[in-house]
Amino acid sequence: MTRAETDARASLPILRRLLADRPDAAVLWRDIGLLVHSAVALARSVALGSDDSDVLGGIAAAMLADGRHRRAGRLLRRGLTLSPGRADLWQLASQQAYCVRLPEAAIRFAGRALAYDRSFSAAQRALAFGRLLGGDLARGFAALGVRFREIPAVPLPLWTGERLAGRSLLVVGEEGFGDMIQMARFLPVLAGRGARVTAVVPAELRRLFSSLDGVTVAVDASPEAHNFWIPMMAVPEALGIDVVDDRPYLATPASGPRLEASDDLTVGVAWRGRASHPNDSWRSFDPGSLADILATRGIRFVALDPEAGSSATMSVPLTDFADTAFVMRQLDLVIAVDTAAAHLAGALGVPTWVLLADVPEWRWGAAGDRKSTRLNS
Repeated sequence: MTRAETDARASLPILRRLLADRPDAAVLWRDIGLLVHSAVALARSVALGSDDSDVLGGIAAAMLADGRHRRAGRLLRRGLTLSPGRADLWQLASQQAYCVRLPEAAIRFAGRALAYDRSFSAAQRALAFGRLLGGDLARGFAALGVRFREIPAVPLPLWTGERLAGRSLLVVGEEGFGDMIQMARFLPVLAGRGARVTAVVPAELRRLFSSLDGVTVAVDASPEAHNFWIPMMAVPEALGIDVVDDRPYLATPASGPRLEASDDLTVGVAWRGRASHPNDSWRSFDPGSLADILATRGIRFVALDPEAGSSATMSVPLTDFADTAFVMRQLDLVIAVDTAAAHLAGALGVPTWVLLADVPEWRWGAAGDRKSTRLNS
């Protein structure tokens, strides 16, 4: 235990005794909250009128994580009135504006944060996501750039837009399945510039991506055989992408699981993503909540997650995303949460309804219920 931790532990009983005598003392609730990292104590301090920007920022951050975006905004305005030069509070303000779908404000607030601290990576990400949410793909991807996030260590020069004719490019899929499915549309563009393109992706995507023109798909590759490399999520930035063609770009494999013929409307459902996703609690749900819908006469529901079938859905053997694509081509409709199944259905041109959280990711846009021309298909 450090000296500071020892001193804090010793002072806690004293603060609690003082609080017993002065239960409405905002400063005591603040000090206890900061000592024991108690959001409840900090919230009590704020309710009693505490004007400490550290406390206001801490409570606002907790509220943003908990989905209380409007209340967080009020606290951040109060905190910035007290401490207008705090880059961290401006970054939180940008995050809050993003959460309430105000991309212009998110961009402006992130810019204020970066004006105070140019190296603030969280503010750089906030700027990128604000631009992407607002549809400014070129500048959004540029702000997201590889220099502001962790990328794999590959012993090759990073490709940043150099001439590709006659050269070999290694593209590494480093993000989630849905991200890689979305970025796959750009791989033939690289090949069209004369590059010999090798895409390294997880085994679950290898067969699906094999239909991409001019692209060699592997689960592993030797860097020595290539001139450059690039993470797959960085390809739009390097290409200077500012608009996305929403036509289907993945082909259905020649074989896969076949569904039995039926006169019923056949609907594929995906109600969960990977549990390791940081926002999974805002998208995945218990299929039991769909019991009445899944019991609808005249509709046959097919589970699109090989590990998440329910008694009310048809289960099919799915070994990879090529199998899922083959099944999707036999469906009348896909209904999915914001997960790889939704992106795959869009990439195939299958009619799709997507169930989004109140704060959808930037790729779905900020304008509400409409067909988007962004990266959702």
